[in-house]
Amino acid sequence: MKRRDVLAGAGIGALGVMSGQAPAFATDGFFVPAEEDPHEATFMQWPVSRAVYDDRRFLDDMQETIAEVANTISAFEPVIMLASREDHALARAKLTGDVTLWDIPTEDLWCRDAGPIFVVN
Repeated sequence: MKRRDVLAGAGIGALGVMSGQAPAFATDGFFVPAEEDPHEATFMQWPVSRAVYDDRRFLDDMQETIAEVANTISAFEPVIMLASREDHALARAKLTGDVTLWDIPTEDLWCRDAGPIFVVN
């Protein structure tokens, strides 16, 4: 099952029922695109949580890996990395100038689960 199916079937649909209104995409043409649909940019999150990554070496390795993924993607499309301003210097040292940093605090790398959801009309 795809994320949009869950949102459409359970989450957004339930909100519409609870509020007494039909879901916006059903009547107004708004929808959450599929993950594999064409897009303008990739959003990623900078992992920093010591609760999740209590081993400092493992956290360093994870940040190196996320930077490598972001740097690779940025050769093909814009990448926006979400990270707290206090983490920008460390992230910038590992990221190319092609990756844009936004001052949005994060803890873990799961942007799909904790990052923004985009709706299209």
